[in-house]
Amino acid sequence: MATETELKLQPARTRDLPRLLAHPRLAGVAPERLRLDACYFDTPELDLLRARMAVRERREGARRVWTVKTAGEALGGLSRRGEWEGAARRGGYDFAALLGDDAPELSAWLRARQAALQPVFRTRFTRLRWTVEALGARIEVALDRGQILCVTPEGTRREPLLELELERLAGPEDALFALALELNEAMPLWPLSASKAERGYALFLQTRDAAVAAAPRPTQPISSEVDRRMAPRTAPKSDPNRPARDAFVPLAQAALDTLVPPLRTAALTPERGDAAAVEAVHQSRVALRRLRALLAAFAPALPGDWAARERSHWRALAQALGRVRDLDVLRSEIGPQLMQAVPGSSASRWSAALAHEQARAWRRLQAELQQPATTAQVLQFARALHGLSAAGNGSAAHGRGPTLRALARQRLRHRQRRLRRALAAVLDTRAREAERVHALRIEVKKLRYATEALIDALPPKAARAAQRRLEVLISAQSVLGRWHDWQLAAAWQGEVARRPTGADSALRAALQAELTRQRRRVRRACTALEAVT
Repeated sequence: MATETELKLQPARTRDLPRLLAHPRLAGVAPERLRLDACYFDTPELDLLRARMAVRERREGARRVWTVKTAGEALGGLSRRGEWEGAARRGGYDFAALLGDDAPELSAWLRARQAALQPVFRTRFTRLRWTVEALGARIEVALDRGQILCVTPEGTRREPLLELELERLAGPEDALFALALELNEAMPLWPLSASKAERGYALFLQTRDAAVAAAPRPTQPISSEVDRRMAPRTAPKSDPNRPARDAFVPLAQAALDTLVPPLRTAALTPERGDAAAVEAVHQSRVALRRLRALLAAFAPALPGDWAARERSHWRALAQALGRVRDLDVLRSEIGPQLMQAVPGSSASRWSAALAHEQARAWRRLQAELQQPATTAQVLQFARALHGLSAAGNGSAAHGRGPTLRALARQRLRHRQRRLRRALAAVLDTRAREAERVHALRIEVKKLRYATEALIDALPPKAARAAQRRLEVLISAQSVLGRWHDWQLAAAWQGEVARRPTGADSALRAALQAELTRQRRRVRRACTALEAVT
């Protein structure tokens, strides 16, 4: 058995490929050109999919190759998988010969299902392949362009295929990230966690592994209320008694895997008004909040200022996403309510100015997301996680620092104290109300995301109490988020109304009336928070 270690990347745009091919690492080496046609097999019950493995037959010119791949570990587009490969024999697959003595149980499992295997989907693509000797390593670089195809009774479904794979042939794994960052200077390269097999199965099942798989229809609201569907991508549960530093890497990787697809969608969606773009910005913002909250929660268990430094790297992107998302909500939800309450030129002028600012903010965000600097930031964070994981695997590092359970107790107590102080400030006086409610909203979010990240490490009784508190936090975040939306609407009205008129007075009155209603909801949410903190 061979262990395949590769970093999979998705070039942002086909039109930018000439810049990639002209990169000095590739331009001086003549690539090998291959035409590859592969068929993936499974049982009618999709046993291989459930077992997280793939069996394929690939044609490489006149040569036919059978391959078995098993699921491995993935980290920021870097994957390690078990792989068995051999020339196809007459009469079909021979798993006993292919797997040999390496995996007798796997061989028996596959042979028991051999008669039921049938084609599920195909991949057809052209591969340009280079071997690069650099950075203390030997790396195979493969650029694949083509299609994934699935034949159904309704017709053939197709999905474009554009991938750049960096496979380590010899040398350190970190060289894959180093080379990726060099190539990223030519064009943006997004880490890609889904394999061709995973994408093929997604097509077969008529699903998409993308940020907007559960995007609401245009008739559904896109409010700033918490979207419960945006739970972080599942990470393996950790032993609460293991070092917290070791537990951090898979959690952070799951958060990064949740962030990249919607961020990539936001970067590449051509139309701002598209529902996919709106939802992608929302999901990117929530995923980034979770990632930054995770960095804050685990900071005491991580080396030096590692967490603070990495957290600061995401601040500008978080602000840009927040600006666009706030304007989306103002225009799509708050605006229609105001237009209904105050028909006339004032609300129309408010809405038109808002639409103009929304378009400007979107252009700025998309320009930022389309820069190689953004994908470099993602790759650098994935590389930092890989380095942290490698350092944690050393025997000297193992066992240092707090356990995951100790950290969970410490950090959740810390966040609860912060929340209680913010809550007391809101309940104490109406002075500086907007500022204090905003501070409370931030603390609610931080405790909510820290609880979601750490609840599994708590003892059963503490975990049940945390779960009850979590439900209140989610509800309070929704209420405080809506208060924030109306505060922004009032601030925006002040920017637009340079010359007060009767109509502007009516608009201000409508805004104040709604803020009064929202204030009552905030007070009820504060009472609920008092009961659980």
